[in-house]
Amino acid sequence: MCIRDRGYTDPFLTNIKKSLSPIQFGNPAINDRVAVLRTHSGNDIFEMNTGKDDASQLRQIQTMNKRDYVTKEYAQYDGESVVKEVRSPWLKDVKLEGTDGLGFSPALKQKDSLTYFSYEFLRPIKLDFIENKHNAIEFLDVYRYKLNAQQFEPCSVEHTDNCKFYQSQPQGIWNLRPVQEIDIFVTKQNFLGAQIPTPVTIYTDSTKAEKVVANEAKDETYYEVEPLSGTLSSVQNPFQFNTILPETKFLDQAKDVYVPLVSYSRTYGASSQVLTDDFRDIKTLHEEKEVLPVAGYVLGAIFLVLAFLILLRVCALKISEVDPDEYYKAIYEFEKADKTKDGEVEDENEEDANKTNKNLLKEEDIVS
Repeated sequence: MCIRDRGYTDPFLTNIKKSLSPIQFGNPAINDRVAVLRTHSGNDIFEMNTGKDDASQLRQIQTMNKRDYVTKEYAQYDGESVVKEVRSPWLKDVKLEGTDGLGFSPALKQKDSLTYFSYEFLRPIKLDFIENKHNAIEFLDVYRYKLNAQQFEPCSVEHTDNCKFYQSQPQGIWNLRPVQEIDIFVTKQNFLGAQIPTPVTIYTDSTKAEKVVANEAKDETYYEVEPLSGTLSSVQNPFQFNTILPETKFLDQAKDVYVPLVSYSRTYGASSQVLTDDFRDIKTLHEEKEVLPVAGYVLGAIFLVLAFLILLRVCALKISEVDPDEYYKAIYEFEKADKTKDGEVEDENEEDANKTNKNLLKEEDIVS
């Protein structure tokens, strides 16, 4: 943690904080620790989902100070005591969503957008998928994301969701005054994508002036995530904190001017140790994922063959249940019965013929 996060104790502010004399503008409620990136107290309590019951909720922030929306502790001195209040810094309650930004839920798809909660800005930040990238690590494919552009639009009928963040500034600028309690405005590094009213010039020394030129490759935020596990492969997260010089005729300044105060960039890249340890497990997961469909087909074929063999066996058992002797005996009896029937018919025909002959002989005797 660097000094811009922890800040430093300012002697002038400390004197104001300790002084209770109204003449000396004493204010015990004032924060004498100055830090541009310090937007919440160190006493804030966050609860995060472990993903035990639902893997899709892994690392998702659930509550902040036992509330499901963004809160901040404010202190006021009423002349007698310091009154502290925990409330939302925004126009409306902003529901907590997203992970801690150090990882994401597993089984990501390209159509999915990512969200992480920013402790510096006290707001959720959305990331959009831009490409499937083959990482320098030979076996690892990663999804690449960058900041959602709609978040930087000023409050309007088309972008009503940005109104709760007091985004009345030009496009590409976030208003952080409700969080910092001073005029602080956040942009991408070197004002990338910001429609600032006037060109900005930075003086590197007393004689040399350089115009700010943004470079998307360096000044844009990028997250590269291994989709199967949700593990971070690399991060480039640069932001710039600015203040504003209001329009004034005294300095012959016709428009507001945004003045950079500090830039910071949080970066992360998988180390060789991580590659050999953590990402080895990811590689195994990938290999298992590729093997599973093939194994499924093989197992299916094996089951079909087994089912066919079982069917043949059942048929063979049914055939073998018939006793061969009984079978041939039944055939013999059938044929014998058939022959006997035919013999009886022949005997009946012979008897009829004999009777006819006898009758004919009787008739001849009578005639004679």
